Amino acid sequence: MSVELPEAAMGIIDQVKVKVARERGIDPDLVKLKSAEFIIWPNTCLGIRESTRNCQNRITPGYKIVFEINGQSLTYHSDEKGNYLAY
Repeated sequence: MSVELPEAAMGIIDQVKVKVARERGIDPDLVKLKSAEFIIWPNTCLGIRESTRNCQNRITPGYKIVFEINGQSLTYHSDEKGNYLAY
């Protein structure tokens, strides 16, 4: 699938892709980008509420990124710097 985002965004998405591959112990070429979109998250937890994180109610620009690994879709929430939380 073709994803239309600015070049800077694609760099962030590539960073997240490498992190995902490293965490799973696989080659980054096995992590396929399915979709990505720019999102304005409502908080610093990127829209994900976790009891272990201290979230601030502050608008945080970032991306919702969906990768596919071995036929399984995995969704990640990222800020605009490439920090992310799995969803």
